[in-house]
Amino acid sequence: MDAAAWRILAQADLDAAKALRVAGVYLPIGFHCQQALEKVLKHRWACRFGKPPPFTHELLKLARELHGQEAGLASREPFLAELTDIYTQARYVHPNWKTTLAWLSEPSTADRLIAQTDEVYAWLLSLPT
Repeated sequence: MDAAAWRILAQADLDAAKALRVAGVYLPIGFHCQQALEKVLKHRWACRFGKPPPFTHELLKLARELHGQEAGLASREPFLAELTDIYTQARYVHPNWKTTLAWLSEPSTADRLIAQTDEVYAWLLSLPT
């Protein structure tokens, strides 16, 4: 998949998260936020290296390999780690699933995840390739 395709898919996931918020469907928003950032990171990877990105869902790993020296990454690392955890928990049942589902179903959680995803997404696209 080329860089342009990753960018289109990233935007589609970000748009899906926002549409779900408008529809009042909060639970899958974290999943789509993680996917948006994963795909924009893979877009950046394809732009920088001219080859397919690695097969990983770990946002922090991708971000560090791409932008480890960039000012501003350290302050965004906790959110990238949080979204990777949300993605994993959305795909696999774990011991605290009831607590996680309740937390992800909160409108305030959805609003925060979307706002932070928007900010990181824009920051990533502003960096030089």
